[in-house]
Amino acid sequence: MSRKALLDEFVRVLISEGDQSPTDKRKQLFNQLMRDLENDFYVVECEGESFDFASGLIKEWWRKYYA
Repeated sequence: MSRKALLDEFVRVLISEGDQSPTDKRKQLFNQLMRDLENDFYVVECEGESFDFASGLIKEWWRKYYA
């Protein structure tokens, strides 16, 4: 999934939860989240500014239950 699509969804959820943070703060929170997910080996950043699951098993589980 592209970085932009993930950021857009992240911001949509924040707004739906009543978040009033400025745009730069939301982007900072998003970058922190993605860095944490990468450090915990849930996702990897691929070429073209996109992310994918780091584990094939997690990827298949996600497809089965959420795709």
